Amino acid sequence: MKIQKRLLLSILPVVITTVLAVTTVAIIISKNALENQVKENAVLLSTSYSSQVDNTIFQIKRMAEDLSAAIETAINVETVLINTRKRYPEINRIIYSSVDGEVQDMSPYNKVLLLSDFTIYKEWDRALESQEVVISNPIKYLDEDVFMVFSPVTIDYTVNSPQVL
Repeated sequence: MKIQKRLLLSILPVVITTVLAVTTVAIIISKNALENQVKENAVLLSTSYSSQVDNTIFQIKRMAEDLSAAIETAINVETVLINTRKRYPEINRIIYSSVDGEVQDMSPYNKVLLLSDFTIYKEWDRALESQEVVISNPIKYLDEDVFMVFSPVTIDYTVNSPQVL
């Protein structure tokens, strides 16, 4: 056998082994880098979605507080409800009820809802106790998955109270 063939046969396994080793290391490094990048992107994406959800919840709470304040001074509650739905088209329905849960007014009107009892929801009680806006978890209501926002309207009818300075 010629010396060239012997050299080739002795060098070729070393070259092939080296190429395989380099390729394997490159694949492992690339895989780890890709996994790290995917994890980082997932964290950024979930943080972004979380911020969007927090912002939406904040806006809903502010809308509910604004609506409660408007109802306190309203002469015509129905007009306030209609105007609020126009300003917030993502809100499907607004229902105004008394403290005992009796529906007083709504927008849009639906006769079926006059018989609704919202006092069965634990969020109703929490809103009354805390005097703050409370948002429910998703629930099934009228065959739809919805969030309910409970916002107490606190009108203080104290008559002849001493003026607070």
